Amino acid sequence: MSLVNSLHFGAGRVLRGDGRRARRGRAGHQLGEPVLCDADRLGGAPAADQPDAFAAPARRNPNFLADIATTTVAVNKVKVYDFHRKPLPSGWVVDGAGQPVEDAAKALGLIKSGDVGGLTPLGGTLEMSNHKGHGLSMMAHIPGGDPLRRRVPGDPGARRSGVPTQHRELFLSLDPAAFRATGSFEDDLDDAIDVLHETPPLGPETRCWWPGIR
Repeated sequence: MSLVNSLHFGAGRVLRGDGRRARRGRAGHQLGEPVLCDADRLGGAPAADQPDAFAAPARRNPNFLADIATTTVAVNKVKVYDFHRKPLPSGWVVDGAGQPVEDAAKALGLIKSGDVGGLTPLGGTLEMSNHKGHGLSMMAHIPGGDPLRRRVPGDPGARRSGVPTQHRELFLSLDPAAFRATGSFEDDLDDAIDVLHETPPLGPETRCWWPGIR
């Protein structure tokens, strides 16, 4: 299912149901096509902070629930730092020259109105393989914007001209029982989560978590 003219990825929480699909024994995947605001490794033309959400059902363990931005941090996290007048961690936002921006108010200005610079892709820096985050961003961006639409998702020409970009989101719902024995998918996911439980943590006061556990 494709949703058009959405203003915020959070609207998808109503349809995704924060794991309700998983509780019904189905896997769900939501891909978004947000406003472009992600800086590439050269600090040039912005890409996007595409959100990506996925849920899958387990049986013994809590369901797998992941809801992430494909940037190092989401825009709203920068807003929180600005509200508390706290400096940003280095690497969250860069300017047009690729230099870190730690002033939260300045960073928000770059994100909202700057032609260059902005949020960094997952990984943060080239040395930390931020090209992978950029790739994940586009992998969410392209199908999330509806591949049947004539305009390229997030067309920067339309963005600059003020033409509505018809922001879209894509929702996929998969029933594992349509492909394999009922309940076997949940059992296999439980086994995978058990392996995570058994993974030695980095420190004695931590444990190996997986998306969905609280």
